[in-house]
Amino acid sequence: MPRTAALLCVQNAASSLGWWIAHHVAVGFSTLLICDDHSMDGSWDIITQAAQHYDIRYSRTDTTVTDDYTRRQAAMVSLAHQERADLEWILPLSPDEYMMPETESVSAFFDTVQQHLGTERFNATTAIPLNWCLCGMNGLPSFETIDQPSPRALYTRHAPHDFPDHRVTRSFFRPQDLTDQLPDPFIHCSSAPDWTFGRIIHDAAASSPHLAARDYYDRNDVLYQDGRRFLHASQNHAATIFQTVLLHQTRQLRQQPYTTQSAHKAESLTLEQHYIGSLERFLVVDYQTYRVRWQNRTAYCANRETRLCLAAAAATDVDKKTYKAWLYTENPLPLSYLPLNAEVQRFSHLSDVIPLTVTRHSDGAELSLVHEPEKITLHGQSLFPLFPVPHNTPENAPFRALQHLIQHGLSAHAVRKALNSMAWNAPSALAAICAHLPYEEASQLLTPLLLRLLQKDPA
Repeated sequence: MPRTAALLCVQNAASSLGWWIAHHVAVGFSTLLICDDHSMDGSWDIITQAAQHYDIRYSRTDTTVTDDYTRRQAAMVSLAHQERADLEWILPLSPDEYMMPETESVSAFFDTVQQHLGTERFNATTAIPLNWCLCGMNGLPSFETIDQPSPRALYTRHAPHDFPDHRVTRSFFRPQDLTDQLPDPFIHCSSAPDWTFGRIIHDAAASSPHLAARDYYDRNDVLYQDGRRFLHASQNHAATIFQTVLLHQTRQLRQQPYTTQSAHKAESLTLEQHYIGSLERFLVVDYQTYRVRWQNRTAYCANRETRLCLAAAAATDVDKKTYKAWLYTENPLPLSYLPLNAEVQRFSHLSDVIPLTVTRHSDGAELSLVHEPEKITLHGQSLFPLFPVPHNTPENAPFRALQHLIQHGLSAHAVRKALNSMAWNAPSALAAICAHLPYEEASQLLTPLLLRLLQKDPA
């Protein structure tokens, strides 16, 4: 199996970087080489925290080089030279480019190419070009938020095969042959693109800051659902990255001294735990499909599924209809996140505790995601009955964490006080609670990157 690397230089790419890393881990690159051009949006945090779990070798650019292109190219060449003894092939990419093999992995891609070329010719090959495949935006708006679903979930259509820019290539190269320049994407341009073994999915339309360029690249002629082949695996890796960033911040908070006095009055909350549905029929997450569905009590099997639980503020005010709430599963999932939507899970929802608001009506409860107009629906149903979890049911880890973190009330000071006495880390619960705090309160607990991921607005 060849040792392979995807090579990248980023500046302020936090909105896509977690997904880019997760995708290229999922397709099977041996390592990722990432240069950061002194980002200010938290990209560096994503890189360094992701490197806690994956083989990511990273560096920063030389700020004494004033030309942007020269500085970034030099940083990538330097990192490739530094790591080349451990690698057989390197593929340079941009943050909006995703290598998509036609096989089940990068390793299998090289096996297929070698079989096609023959061993002798393959061993003499110094570059393996892959043509661009320009994806349109599927009629979606340009995303300004850092917190978005995977581009591979959003953009599933591309320009026709004969679109001129498809002739542009990114090339795997042997690092031993590298001089002081990376391969030129226009060197291997052909009369027609060849996607037999793989392609470079290029989200040029979505990433174009200028309207004219966006209109040019926004072509949606051909449906390409195959681009979702690695989506489930990449979501799981992205969840690991997001939760590692959260865990790092949780540990930082616990190491910082905190004052015992606060001018802010904490909102007092008492949590009640509910199942969603009725005694006879309730919502579960299926371990096989990773989807939320209805299940009858008589058919429920804890080995194949787990019930959804809702911790909501107790309805103490008869005139109040909307309450803070949190969604999680009764038993741990084989995933590291709660799959609200298997295709378009947002980055900040790659967590096992999801913040909601609950609006109670006479015929059921409406569940809405925090800071979004989106309501949770299932087969068109948006009102759900709730029934209390029996008092003799053992409390699970998410509910215990939520209870502990709000035991002194809901404010930055109260959460810090609770965190200081906590015997374990609960990063997902911490983030879910912060989602319900005003910006000025949440900013005392979270980094700017996490505030943006949770869509906290200073206004």
